[in-house]
Amino acid sequence: MHLHQFPTVDLRDARASDFPLRVKEGFLTQGFLAIKGHRVTRELMEEAEYLTAELFTRWTPDELEAMFGRPDLFRQRGVSNFSEQAAAAKPGQARPPVDLKQFFMVRDPSIPRNPANMPYGPNIWPDDILPRFRIVMLELMAAYKEIYFTLLTAVERAWGLRKGKLTGMAEGAETVLRPIFYPSYDRLRNLGIDIPPGAQRSAPHGDI
Repeated sequence: MHLHQFPTVDLRDARASDFPLRVKEGFLTQGFLAIKGHRVTRELMEEAEYLTAELFTRWTPDELEAMFGRPDLFRQRGVSNFSEQAAAAKPGQARPPVDLKQFFMVRDPSIPRNPANMPYGPNIWPDDILPRFRIVMLELMAAYKEIYFTLLTAVERAWGLRKGKLTGMAEGAETVLRPIFYPSYDRLRNLGIDIPPGAQRSAPHGDI
């Protein structure tokens, strides 16, 4: 199915009176929408992808762990390296497969800190070694946030929900962006990293 055959909404029309109805139609007929007119541009995505790969290929896992590893924060800030997350176990599997990936956790800094549900502190940034990383990831996060708040508002209006019913649940919630890097098997071998039996790149997950 081509993109033009999907139900499509343009976020630049979000103030139009029929925008919520178009969102509702898309969800009821296909279950999803094609979205235009947002700020998640191809250039922004490509730079985010480039910077993520640059971070995880220019420095070794041990170097990144020394600079940005925070196991004391349960990896909710900074870098996570290989073998620190497992994927979903299949029925009959004693242990789930190791997910061969690295990632960097970034929280939305526009959300006020609340020790009750945000105990992990501020973001950790690689400013000294990759200064564009912070700029691009925050721009990407803001663009995504604009999309989901626009759609949540439209859903509230389309289904006649109380204003803030959905957006209020998202406002102030601990929201994170997780740029992920999946290394090649050759890179893992060159780094001298043992690949556990059954390990997978982009392994299936049962929690998200």
